[in-house]
Amino acid sequence: MHEIKFSFQVPTTPAITLPVAGQVSTTTRPRIEGQAGTDGPVVHILIDGREVGMVVPGADGAFFLEPFTPLTAGEHEVTAWSESLGVASLAATPVRFTTPAVVLADGGVVDMAVLVVPANGDTVGPTPLFAGTTTNGLTVGVVIDDGPDNIVPVDLLGRFRFQVPESEALSVGVHKVTVHAHNETGEDGPHSDVVGFEVVVAGDGGTGVDAGTADPAVPMMVVPAQDASVDPTPTFVGVALAGTTVRLELDGAPLATVTSDAEGVFRHEVGAGAALATGAHRIVAQVVTEEGEAGLRSPEVGFQVRGPTDLDVGCGCGAGPAGMISVWALVGLTALARRRARG
Repeated sequence: MHEIKFSFQVPTTPAITLPVAGQVSTTTRPRIEGQAGTDGPVVHILIDGREVGMVVPGADGAFFLEPFTPLTAGEHEVTAWSESLGVASLAATPVRFTTPAVVLADGGVVDMAVLVVPANGDTVGPTPLFAGTTTNGLTVGVVIDDGPDNIVPVDLLGRFRFQVPESEALSVGVHKVTVHAHNETGEDGPHSDVVGFEVVVAGDGGTGVDAGTADPAVPMMVVPAQDASVDPTPTFVGVALAGTTVRLELDGAPLATVTSDAEGVFRHEVGAGAALATGAHRIVAQVVTEEGEAGLRSPEVGFQVRGPTDLDVGCGCGAGPAGMISVWALVGLTALARRRARG
């Protein structure tokens, strides 16, 4: 083994140069500019406490980013922090600015929204989850069977979701759905392609194909995804038949034993006291039978643990502002679990 020695400097704290404090923006997608170090950092940019993007500064340390989707009208706060070789800088001094009530981003032209869940031909339960993305919409209308718009908001990363409520459960049979985005004045963008899906219920003999592995009794890891980069204290999430006892194995050693809930979802959060080492790891979920014996195993998922991303320089003791797994990481999980439970 060869040891390579080189000097290392904690990343320089970045500074936000645009917008300036108190500025009233002329657009709902204001350009964020700033200055960081020139020692190869990655800059994480946050608006209202939520990361909206990562950028690599130029040779002069300058960086910029335009929010993916329009911001809501009113006051916002932007900050940033740098990361290099797993070490985080202090956070930039927050800058507060205001966006106008109505400014038509992109000249008012609204791009087509895309529905991700369900896919065409999927089978779902009576209260399915619809989720997708839009490049520049402020809200999205979900239209089921030519019915009314179910208008839902779009987050800062361009994502939307709509869960059919129990009070409006869909009937068993074939249905269709389209989505379309709206701009700041509520004008419609083009409708997406029609997605056809079938509503079935457990035990009705539905012909839907499981969206996961061929055998629904086989557990499946969903978070993290294959080759994902995660913080040292990740949350592991997967699906199995409801009420299944599952043993998680990390790098070939037992990590935890969990039970899937009524929706078939199981999860385990790694605490700070058991933070994972930086580098490559692998996770497997295995069913534990009622007799306590080892059962079916999920496919192995390999992932990388990045260095500390907290804002305390060199601390290495916690997760950075973007390190927490959000609720959105579970998009489609409930629908997937329901399809698997019907197997």
